Amino acid sequence: MIMRKLGWILLLLFLMSPVVLSPGAARADGVALANAGHQAQLQGQWDEAIRLYTAALDSGDLNPKGRLLVMGLRANALGVRGRTEEAIAGFDAVIAADPQNPAPYVGRGMIHLQRGEADLAIADDDAAIRIAPQDSFARANRAMAAFYLGKFEDAAKDYAIVQAGDPGDAGFLLWLHLARGRAGIEDDAAFQQSAAAVDPKDWPGPVVAYFRGRATADQVEAAAAIGSKAEQLQQGCDAGFYLGEDALIQGRKDEAKQRFAKVLADCDLYRSNFVYFSRTYGAAAAELKRLP
Repeated sequence: MIMRKLGWILLLLFLMSPVVLSPGAARADGVALANAGHQAQLQGQWDEAIRLYTAALDSGDLNPKGRLLVMGLRANALGVRGRTEEAIAGFDAVIAADPQNPAPYVGRGMIHLQRGEADLAIADDDAAIRIAPQDSFARANRAMAAFYLGKFEDAAKDYAIVQAGDPGDAGFLLWLHLARGRAGIEDDAAFQQSAAAVDPKDWPGPVVAYFRGRATADQVEAAAAIGSKAEQLQQGCDAGFYLGEDALIQGRKDEAKQRFAKVLADCDLYRSNFVYFSRTYGAAAAELKRLP
């Protein structure tokens, strides 16, 4: 279940850091600092995580494997904080030292996507997929970049592969359905069949129910308003985008523009890091630019 219940940032963390460093990986000082940075990151304390990762690297006592790991985590944290030039430089250094590791290519691609450089993001995801053809995370990132560019048929091809690998993930199913819809590809029968595996109560399950004709827009918005404040914000961004996409596909362009604009206004918190926390924010912005 690569996407469900996890933020994109945590997925990248798990790809790059399947286990926390242990003292056996290096001498204790660097390891302790790296582990403290890891804990700060898990708490969303990104500036502190960057400070601690930097200190761990400066300690000089991480072994080569541990050093590469911390370099990647630091670059990732810099990206979350919007320090994109430093983040790219960080991922460049990891790639130069370990060119057969797909994770830093995906990480750098995320930074490029955040900067509006979707073509460069796709190039990095291509590199990651050449190294690891079964890397669903790289493929999902490439699909998202293609969607942002309006290359909906390309996005649909990648989402179809990712969704087939995790058929119960409502998020992947929705992105596949939308990409096909925007590409003009008939999808109703396949969508209805795949949707049967989705829990309609588990977000974004209510959106799946909406596209199946089993829920109203009001019900989707009501479901989005359940949970913590952070969950409500993210789910509200999602709901606005998905309903906007439906309006756009159905030819209701004025409604689509209003919904996409509302996503950008309500979810402005994600402007500098939407690639990590709200892919629907970035997609709404891209769609709004395409609308006259």
